[in-house]
Amino acid sequence: MKKKLLAAAAVMGILCSGAFADLTDLAAAAGWMSVFDNNAGAQGGYLWGSGWGVADLKTVTSDDLTLELFPNINNYADTGGTDAYWSDLAGDGNKWLEATTQREHVLVAGETAASFDFNVSAFDLDSRYTLQVFIKTLDPLAGYGVSAIDSVDVTGTMGTTTLSLSSLVEGQILQVGYQMSGLNANPATDWGSVTSTMQDFQAVPEPATFGLLVISGGGLVMFRRIRRYYSA
Repeated sequence: MKKKLLAAAAVMGILCSGAFADLTDLAAAAGWMSVFDNNAGAQGGYLWGSGWGVADLKTVTSDDLTLELFPNINNYADTGGTDAYWSDLAGDGNKWLEATTQREHVLVAGETAASFDFNVSAFDLDSRYTLQVFIKTLDPLAGYGVSAIDSVDVTGTMGTTTLSLSSLVEGQILQVGYQMSGLNANPATDWGSVTSTMQDFQAVPEPATFGLLVISGGGLVMFRRIRRYYSA
């Protein structure tokens, strides 16, 4: 009986301490760039991908919460528009890019559902670019492939919007963030941007699991009251 009491107390301790992840538990913003061939202004075959600095993606942030996201201009600008790899040599880019700004958290025991709230307060992105907001999990045991995802395309300003996942697996990597897609851009043109704020993130037990934990906690309280009564 003592072991059962200790186990139940441990569960209640986790619930009462707010031990499940929130925005403060997400790692700092990081960047990833995936590069594709330019197929007449559309996405062609995959070429390569690597980690990039957030600022190099052309994401501007001072707090990792509010971000202004631009189409990438660094590759075109750095080569002056004269490198045929990055430029079509006629004033436009020559590679299709997926620039991802993300924050992540490794799921721990009990974190079986997650939600991500964001708000888009400004939008004037050129129509040849798309911005997707996502919450997803990566499986380290399957080559870090995407195991679950919820996402939405941003087409204008948006009030508070929630993305969510369920049936999450301990040890997988949960990411929230933004993916800008389109040609690398000539900075001589203003291609616009999107400003969005990460408002909330929660990784918690799924409702059914949470209900069982609450019931077990209630049983623990009742058992203590009965034990006190008969030991008086």
